[in-house]
Amino acid sequence: MNSLAIQPAYWQTGEHGELFAPLYGDIYASRSSAWGQAQAVFIEGCELPMRAPDLPCIRLLE
Repeated sequence: MNSLAIQPAYWQTGEHGELFAPLYGDIYASRSSAWGQAQAVFIEGCELPMRAPDLPCIRLLE
């Protein structure tokens, strides 16, 4: 079997309803801070304000 085969996602919900990947210990998004996570990961993480300061709108799709 190919060791690089794509594995299906395995997720669980935590006690507060957040989705997480137990294999990686990664929270997908909590119910209360999905915007905060998007801000930290995509906007700040990709340095979008610095890279595209003149754009009136940035659209992020995940």
